[in-house]
Amino acid sequence: MLQPDEKTLRAITSLERENSENWKTFMDWVTNSYSIEGLNTNEIDDPTRVPISQGSVRQLRQLIFIVKNSQEQLERLQTAIKQANSV
Repeated sequence: MLQPDEKTLRAITSLERENSENWKTFMDWVTNSYSIEGLNTNEIDDPTRVPISQGSVRQLRQLIFIVKNSQEQLERLQTAIKQANSV
C-alpha cells in the first residue's frame, strides 16, 4: 500500500493548490491510465498475468485516492504528530 509521508503530502497539496494546466494534465493521465489498466485486466488471457495487472490497477487507484484526499490526510497526520509529541 502506498503510504506518503508528510513531505510528500505537502508537495501534493501545494501542487494541487497551484491548479496549473500541467497538474491537470498529469492527473488526467493518471486517471486515464487507471481506466485503461482496468480494461486491459479484463482482456488478459494468461491467468498468470492477471494478478500483476490487478496490482497495477490497485496502485493507480491508491495514488488517485491519495492525491484527491491529500489535504485531509496531511491534516490527520499533523494532528497525530502533535498528539504523539504532547504525550
